Amino acid sequence: MSKHQGFSAVALVIILAVLAVGGYAVWKDQLGSEASKSDETAGWKTYRNEKYGFEFKYPVNWCVFEEGQKAKKDENCGGSVSIEPIPAGELSIDTGKPLIDSYNPITVGGRRAGETGWSEAGPDLFRGILFADPSISVFLSSRAYTLEKIKEIGNQILSTFRFIK
Repeated sequence: MSKHQGFSAVALVIILAVLAVGGYAVWKDQLGSEASKSDETAGWKTYRNEKYGFEFKYPVNWCVFEEGQKAKKDENCGGSVSIEPIPAGELSIDTGKPLIDSYNPITVGGRRAGETGWSEAGPDLFRGILFADPSISVFLSSRAYTLEKIKEIGNQILSTFRFIK
């Protein structure tokens, strides 16, 4: 074997070793980020709605309100998730189209939805998600966090959203 062939073989082994180590590092990083995502919601409560067939996780210091419920005076919620039915055939005042089609299209839990994006209403930050099937609206709101933190928590809640029927 000539010196060039020996050098090429050594260089090839070094390159393969570098690629293997780099590939392992990328794989390990991805595995760690998936684990940290589930760790971020570990210890959260799970809300399950049999009527509309969905569930999601939410922080322990948050409250969930259904169809017209309001916070009690002594209730201390870091944020809230409000669930309301959308009346059949309700149209947007602005466009005359079905309400869900008036908002930014997104997919949550594998279902088509429309979202309002984050807005301010007085001291509260809120984001509305409207589903066509089931015909419900889900509003996330809080006055206890910065916009960046509420976005992070809201996205974590939506990432756990799952339809059960």
